[in-house]
Amino acid sequence: MRRETITTITNVRFQIDATESGARPGRIALALLLCLLLWFFYSSIDGAFRRPATAAFAPPEFLATEVARTIGASWQAVSVKSGDGTALSGWLFRPALPSGRSVLLMHETGGTRLNMLSHIKWLLRRGFTCLTPDGRGHGQSGGKLVTAGLLEGADVVRWVHYLREEQGAEAVFGLGHSLGASSLIHGLALGAGLRRIVADSTGANVPTRYQLLAERYHMAPGLTRPLLWLLVEPALWNARWRYGVDLRSISPVNWVRSVHAPILLVHGERDWFIPIEEARRIRDASRAWVSLWEVGGAGHVTAANQRPAEYQRIVLAWFDQEPASLSRVNE
Repeated sequence: MRRETITTITNVRFQIDATESGARPGRIALALLLCLLLWFFYSSIDGAFRRPATAAFAPPEFLATEVARTIGASWQAVSVKSGDGTALSGWLFRPALPSGRSVLLMHETGGTRLNMLSHIKWLLRRGFTCLTPDGRGHGQSGGKLVTAGLLEGADVVRWVHYLREEQGAEAVFGLGHSLGASSLIHGLALGAGLRRIVADSTGANVPTRYQLLAERYHMAPGLTRPLLWLLVEPALWNARWRYGVDLRSISPVNWVRSVHAPILLVHGERDWFIPIEEARRIRDASRAWVSLWEVGGAGHVTAANQRPAEYQRIVLAWFDQEPASLSRVNE
């Protein structure tokens, strides 16, 4: 009898252990899924839209010295405060023979002013004064949030004012990559006195994220929203609740409708990050003011590296307002 009791107890324990063992993979999978969702909920702001703790970076000044030295130009470190009090920093390059024209160069997300140095020499040679700032939330500039051009548009207004009022620029142009491109478009919509801009690899609209994701991953549009709702919507709610920023209002395709200055969009046909359809939507929203150069074989912000001579020729022609030279832009 005692032995049976022991056996029975052993069998019961075995059955309990087997049940727990069978349920364990499901519990682990559920815990991992919850951790993934919680990570995305947090990192969608503190990774994609909020300045990370590792973002503070002081670009080495010897690089500016080297760029200026090779073509007989000069440079200085400059700083301003945006309308909300955010401190912004950058480098100002002056050519040996200034033309009275300036270019504001705005970098992409995750970059700094160093990302725009490759454009400086050929612009300086044409007589342009060049301003290369760190965007808010990047490099030495302040700011907690990075908002795809929403808050950055006001920074563009401030930098253009600086170039005109404090540096005496007769005309100010803009050249931006991705985030920088969206910032320039929003700056124009807010009244920045930019004569012409080149917007390289910018997106059209945050509210069209589901459509963008469907295009990128070749999904049926009707499936994108239900499958990705839990990933996209919490990011939007999080930004509004924690920081009072409505990311749905990030919309170059809407901003461009109130712009009355020429914009040249540059977009790679193989851009994996922002499909070229986004650039086409911006162009179609304001064909009177927007032209599009679709760069075959180029990816996200790679046109200048893959086709440097053509890129420089088209950008300079755009700034110089030479209609005959622009006839190939939309070919």
